[in-house]
Amino acid sequence: MIKVIDLNLEKSQVSNKNLFYEITENIRSNHTFIYTDASKGKNNAGYGVYCNNPPINYAERLPEEVTICTAEIVAINKAIIISLCKELRNVVILSDSKSAIDKIRYPGVNTSNDSITLSTKKLLLEANNSGTKIHLTWIPSHTDISGNEAADKLANIGRSLNVPKNIKIDKADILAVIKHKLTEEFSQKWKTTATNKGGWYSEIVKKFPKTRWFDNLKYARRKDITNIIRLKTGHCRTKVHLNRIGIIDSPLCECGKIENINHIFLACPLRTYPQTDLYTKLIKDGHTTPFSMQTVLYNAKLKTINLINAFIDKNKLEL
Repeated sequence: MIKVIDLNLEKSQVSNKNLFYEITENIRSNHTFIYTDASKGKNNAGYGVYCNNPPINYAERLPEEVTICTAEIVAINKAIIISLCKELRNVVILSDSKSAIDKIRYPGVNTSNDSITLSTKKLLLEANNSGTKIHLTWIPSHTDISGNEAADKLANIGRSLNVPKNIKIDKADILAVIKHKLTEEFSQKWKTTATNKGGWYSEIVKKFPKTRWFDNLKYARRKDITNIIRLKTGHCRTKVHLNRIGIIDSPLCECGKIENINHIFLACPLRTYPQTDLYTKLIKDGHTTPFSMQTVLYNAKLKTINLINAFIDKNKLEL
């Protein structure tokens, strides 16, 4: 069984430093405290392992493809190896990565386990079976705990070293890199394309979204979501759009003005009687004037979406 010590510290506590030293005072005399940390930049990664007694100051660079969680596990793995090499008996490895500790402590083997996690689990079990008792514990970062600060500095030194450690990179880490690079490339293409076409949509959706905007709208009707999508893309049956694609001869509304989305929803006198005055209702909903349908649709919340769809229903609009 992998042993974990819970120090009952919280990330946001101001007094973490003092609490840490108070809580660990009774076990310091008969345990070796080894601190680990990892650091990741845009094009590099590194980790550090620190101990005051016996003196350990270890830093190493990692391939840029590894995730920060993998780097944290590599650091813990190295601390275990050092403990075994030095034949230490009672060791507490302190990491500021809850995700790394949780991944290691999770019982058994599952599809999320990569080679470095499995190797670390195996090392811990072998160490504990051979008489080297190793416990893992989480500590909050950047709270002036001296060992953690030292490990953090070593991790940053590791990032700057020339030759990265030769480790097997897990497929999940590679996929994360590929996904990130594809997202960056697509986002750049998104910005470039928006200058030439799709101007209406790009004014509403400022950057390429990572999730669908309607995922949090649990109770929205499919029709309501479709209406908002059409409004965001500008591909609606407005007369200006139908005229542009050659379906009708005139882009004019029955009131004599150009019939575009802004006109229909915010300005047409034929649709501003009290029951359906969307402009006034949006002001009451907190929208600051002046506004357009582009600014209204940008990051629109459920209440705003409901107001727009109610307007569509009452006016029997077919988008």
